[in-house]
Amino acid sequence: MDEKNNIEEIADLACLTFENGDQDNYQKSFDQILKFFNSLDRVDVKGVEPMITPHGIYPELRPDEVNNDIDREDLMALAPEVKDSLYKVPPVV
Repeated sequence: MDEKNNIEEIADLACLTFENGDQDNYQKSFDQILKFFNSLDRVDVKGVEPMITPHGIYPELRPDEVNNDIDREDLMALAPEVKDSLYKVPPVV
C-alpha cells in the first residue's frame, strides 16, 4: 500500500476529512510520528523491569461503586446510530 492510500485509510477509520491540501500535511506529520516510534526500537531495554509509572508512587484508586447518575436514554441520544437499544458500530475483524 502506498503512503497516500495509507493516510486515506487512517483518515477513513478516524472519520476525518481533508481540506484543501491538508492531506500532504497530515502525511508529513504521520511520517514524523512513525519515524519517532521507529527510533524507540533502537533503545536498549535489556534488564529494565516493566513499570506502570516512572516513579515508585502508585496512585490511590477509589473503589468502584455502581450508581445511576447518568440516564441511559440520554447517552443513547448522543450516539450516531442505535439499533435495538444498542450502539451500532462498524464491524471489527
